[in-house]
Amino acid sequence: MEARLSDVAKRAGVSVNTASRVLNDKGYISQATREKVMDAIKELNYHPNDNARNLLKQRSGMVGLLMPTIVYPHHAEIISVVENELSKRDLKLLLCNTEQNPQTERGYLQMFLRARVEGLILCNNELGSKEYENVPFPLVSIDRFVEPGVSFVSSDHRKGGRLAAHALIASGCRHVLQVSGLMNEKTPWNERHVVFEELMHKAGIECRTHALDVHLYMPMYETQRKIVREQLARYPEADGFFGSDLWAVSALQEVLLLGKKVPEDFAIVGYDGTIFTNMTVPAITTIAQQTQGIARSAVDFLIRMIEAKGATSYEVLHDVELVQRGTTLPLPKDLDGLINLHYPL
Repeated sequence: MEARLSDVAKRAGVSVNTASRVLNDKGYISQATREKVMDAIKELNYHPNDNARNLLKQRSGMVGLLMPTIVYPHHAEIISVVENELSKRDLKLLLCNTEQNPQTERGYLQMFLRARVEGLILCNNELGSKEYENVPFPLVSIDRFVEPGVSFVSSDHRKGGRLAAHALIASGCRHVLQVSGLMNEKTPWNERHVVFEELMHKAGIECRTHALDVHLYMPMYETQRKIVREQLARYPEADGFFGSDLWAVSALQEVLLLGKKVPEDFAIVGYDGTIFTNMTVPAITTIAQQTQGIARSAVDFLIRMIEAKGATSYEVLHDVELVQRGTTLPLPKDLDGLINLHYPL
């Protein structure tokens, strides 16, 4: 039979209240009494009931994490780091995958409320900001605008869009295709595609943007390849591509099937910096996000808000980096000179 706190108290010769105070490190307890209780805990192999302890402390010990998908490496890495960081703080992760479904998201939000989570990290929100207005716990958003005052962690996606444009300009592209999210969605991560398109046009380079709800296709590699194949058939003059890493892999496979040389005939830039881009031949040039740093910032901000009772909000943009590989030509040393031929930095 599993030992109870009353068994520990009896073995140590103290009251249940005293044993509880030792366990929770509350109030003055003599060293001799503390040692008796700790010895009894070891002898009986007693394990405290976390739920009961959290109930007494009026806390759940859980943090929610809302994701659009759990299979894409960028999101999987965020999940792993968040769970690890929470564990260091003796908190448990309640992970939910919405698959971009507003009804599913609404159901999970209600579950978070019932579970009395101590905070919520949002990597996805299909619901309007009003549904998050009066939640009783702190919120931190990753790559999503919720409402003013909600803590926010993201990458410098505008810089990412510029770096991708630079790489394709340096590769001599004149007719570029990009796959983006829906352009009417004002999400931070989609700003890279807005900036990329603006700079292509400014440089006199034709840019066709195929906008769609990219999260719906994130785990569907064959569907992504079919979409890229169709776009290349409609746009045979295309000589460059920009999209997230798995879309970039799809573009590479389809372009090679067309008999084109990469990067001489066709250049490709991915986005996120996932393992996918280093598993192809040639390896894919990508804009790498600081995924682990993003996840750690989100947890750090949330913990600060929990401890401050949600009185403060935080914002940070993490840097991004162009990782040059085999799907683009090397950037010239005088990159500024090349770029300034087309548009000012």
